[in-house]
Amino acid sequence: MPRPQRLRNRLLGAACACAALLAGGCVDIQTAGTEQGQRQAVRLPQNLDLGLQQQETLHFLVKSHSREAAVSYGDGAEKLYQQLMQVTGLYSFVPSQPYELVILPNRQDYLAKTGAPQWSGGVTIGNAIVAYESPAVQPIVAHEMTHLIFNEFMETPRPELTWLNEGLAVSMERLNYSAEQQISYDNACASALKYGAVQLESLMMSTPLKEERTGAQAWYCQAHSVVSYLLSKGGSMGFSVLAAKLKTGTTLSNALNTAYNGQWADSAALERDWSAATGISANARAF
Repeated sequence: MPRPQRLRNRLLGAACACAALLAGGCVDIQTAGTEQGQRQAVRLPQNLDLGLQQQETLHFLVKSHSREAAVSYGDGAEKLYQQLMQVTGLYSFVPSQPYELVILPNRQDYLAKTGAPQWSGGVTIGNAIVAYESPAVQPIVAHEMTHLIFNEFMETPRPELTWLNEGLAVSMERLNYSAEQQISYDNACASALKYGAVQLESLMMSTPLKEERTGAQAWYCQAHSVVSYLLSKGGSMGFSVLAAKLKTGTTLSNALNTAYNGQWADSAALERDWSAATGISANARAF
């Protein structure tokens, strides 16, 4: 089976926001000749979907081990899509082509066909999501779907917005946890941020991909906390205006100022209010 040329770990694959609670994390496999942010025709690894049944929905081409499973996952994917639209207010966004969602029957088949790390619970390949049947599949699909839609909406990659992309993805992931999983996640984040967090400017200019596990978990927890705060203050309308302004290439300061009616002129002002609301101090320590 041909292997994609580059394997990038996104949460130490999502190992920290996902796998701290669930059975696996999420990784992003980029196909040859494709850079992050580009949305080209999907070419899944040969034989990955061999023998699977498929169901096409409004926004997805879903493949699974039976017709009934494909229909069920298709219905679930559309519900997750609508959930994301309700949270972000990006109703005007129209995908250029259906996203492909492949749900394999078990972990062994998934690892063999994707070549993903042992801890992984889901991968993205181009604009396709590949996962396997497990109790974790819904939150994992919600996380990866958020990345696909955010990246396509933005059109042009902006690495300095990685915190916003990941924070939103973890927000959607957490919405699909059970009550017990939400409590476990919140406790894990409280522990990770026990001694404070970095200044938002540092968070926004960094990624945790090459950091150790504890630091990566703190990074993702803080990104999620900040995005959750933005959503609580401005709702879907505020977020949709923020995303639309950022899409035009404007600075974060200008986008915040417009989307939130002058409440925050820059990230330092946002940091002050976020820290006061959450009780998390931003003491500029390194993750």
